[in-house]
Amino acid sequence: MNNKERDLFALLRLVDPDTFGVEEVFPQVMTANEPLLKARQLALDPSATGAAIQAHLRTAASHPLLAGNRQLAGLIERDLSDKYLTERANLVDLANWIERMNLLRHTVNRTHKVEVHELKVHRRHAGNRALMPKFGNSIRDLGSRGAPSPRTAGAC
Repeated sequence: MNNKERDLFALLRLVDPDTFGVEEVFPQVMTANEPLLKARQLALDPSATGAAIQAHLRTAASHPLLAGNRQLAGLIERDLSDKYLTERANLVDLANWIERMNLLRHTVNRTHKVEVHELKVHRRHAGNRALMPKFGNSIRDLGSRGAPSPRTAGAC
């Protein structure tokens, strides 16, 4: 296990010690997930081919931790034709299905801002000036003088 994986494991163990109790298993999980992550990235790339995505899915299916996964087998058998991959909704659906097989899906929560174009929030500031009525200045002046002290308050 390299230092980056060791550091990640240490952080994950702090967050979820029940799931990440055995350090020796973590590199296997990372190795099994790697082709799934690559397949997901390709699924979100409109220029990617179905064959390239399926190649990564097959690599993932060959790992002992993912061998026999029926969802993964179903994705490998899915028709990923060029026509299917031209629809943005299909790409997002495919990426979501691949993400469901991620062995760290319940632990790692991520947001890829580059993937969310439709829901991007655009904020514009429209500054409004509030005009104070004439009596507003006198109220502000009274407030800036401060409250009377307890000694002078009884004298009134």
